[in-house]
Amino acid sequence: MIGDGVLKLIERALARVGTDPTRAPTLLDDFLAIYEARATANTRLYPGVADVLAQLRPQFRLGVVTNKPARAAEAILSELDILRFF
Repeated sequence: MIGDGVLKLIERALARVGTDPTRAPTLLDDFLAIYEARATANTRLYPGVADVLAQLRPQFRLGVVTNKPARAAEAILSELDILRFF
């Protein structure tokens, strides 16, 4: 189910429950609103990651690669207190 972006995720979920996957575009805005409101729920940083980022940041320009929607990704980074490294 995971991979290829949110629209594809919705299409796969609809198909999995026997619903027409071509409805996905009409559900996208609602899905994103719900997802973004709960983006940080159950999200935890692995132990030591913040320390490693703090050590790397002065020496390297760091970035984030994700297929999450930008607002959700920024909310997660902020909630985990690591947005400052990027």
